Amino acid sequence: MLYFTAPYEDREKVAALGARWEFSKWRWCVEDRKDYAKFSKWLDGSLIFDKLYILSVDTACPHCGAKTRVAALAVGAYSEHFEPKVYGEGELNILYGFENISGGLSEYLKAKFPIKKRFYQPYGYKYLVNGCTKCDEIISDDSLFCEESSPFFINSEEKADNLKIVKVRLCGDGVLNAKIRLAFDRKLFKNLPSAEEIEIKF
Repeated sequence: MLYFTAPYEDREKVAALGARWEFSKWRWCVEDRKDYAKFSKWLDGSLIFDKLYILSVDTACPHCGAKTRVAALAVGAYSEHFEPKVYGEGELNILYGFENISGGLSEYLKAKFPIKKRFYQPYGYKYLVNGCTKCDEIISDDSLFCEESSPFFINSEEKADNLKIVKVRLCGDGVLNAKIRLAFDRKLFKNLPSAEEIEIKF
C-alpha cells in the first residue's frame, strides 16, 4: 500500500487510474505494488521500500579534526523503477547521499544534523550534504561511505553498535528518488529492534 499526494486539478485522473482518496490521511492511496507505476507522475522517485532508518554517528572532520555528527539513510527490502523484483531482503541498505531528499524528511535531517544544501564540486550541483559543526566544511560522501574506515562502512558489530538508529514510521510503503550505495547484513545491527521510532510526512 502506498500513500501519495497529487494536485487538486489531477484528482479525476488519479481516481480514474484506480487510486482511493483516504480522508483520514488526506492523501491518495493505491493498494497493490503492481499498480504503483501508473502513478509515477505524482511520486517523488521510484525506489520503493517498507522500512526506513536514519543512521547517525560521531566522526572526526577530515578538515579540522573536530568531532561532528553525521547522518545517513537506510532502507530494508526494496524494489526499483516499479519492477516486481524485491532486493535487499535481510540487509540494511544505505542510500547514496541526500541529493534527492525533500519535504518533511529533508527538514528533519537539516534540523537534527549539520546538513544543508551546498554546491559540491564533484557532482557539479547543489544537494544536501553532511558538514562539520565547527568549520562548516563539506564532509564528502566518499569519506563517509567508501573506505573500510568510513563511519558508514559497517563491516563489524562494533561499528554497528556505535550507530544511533532511528526508525521512521511508515504508513504503507515509502518512495524516494534515491539509489542504494551499500548493503550490510541486518544481523550486524543488534540495536535495530530497540531503535527509537518517529513519524515524518514526506
